[in-house]
Amino acid sequence: MKKVLMAAIMIGILAVGGVASAIPYTWTDTWVAPGGSYNLDGSNTIYTYTHNILDNGFNVGQDFALNYSLTIDLELGGSSKLRNTFAFVNQPGSIGDGFYNFSLADQAFGASLLGLIQINTAGILTVSIQRLAGDFYFDFSNLDVNGLENSPTSNPVPEPTTMLLLGSGFIGLAFYGRRRMKG
Repeated sequence: MKKVLMAAIMIGILAVGGVASAIPYTWTDTWVAPGGSYNLDGSNTIYTYTHNILDNGFNVGQDFALNYSLTIDLELGGSSKLRNTFAFVNQPGSIGDGFYNFSLADQAFGASLLGLIQINTAGILTVSIQRLAGDFYFDFSNLDVNGLENSPTSNPVPEPTTMLLLGSGFIGLAFYGRRRMKG
């Protein structure tokens, strides 16, 4: 029973050591439409773009995204009026999708589970803006990803759990040697 308890304690220390090396971090990416704005009118009904946080230090398989916020800025075209202008914002999955409210300057959209999976597995988020009615311009989009950075550079000094694990190993060797000397 004591061996099982000691093994469980060692596994717990190792598990805590892996989590302790991760630090909270926010990766940010801004996508600006080519030329400063993209006109979504009768001939251009869908605009698709991809946020890439790999350029901002996110390491797939090493870092972990917990949630994100997507902020989009659309501007009305010259002939459009609020009452007859509609846009649909589509991201992976269906939870973070929504209709753009043109009476607001910028609009934030929540995270979707499939969006988090895409960020964690590829470091990107693909977004589509679909024009349903009216004319408007896509200006820019901001993606803020909150998560845990687990890169080697984030913890360059020995962490306390490593020292605790090393110390417990030495204590275990001392007790083992002491019992061997007695018996």
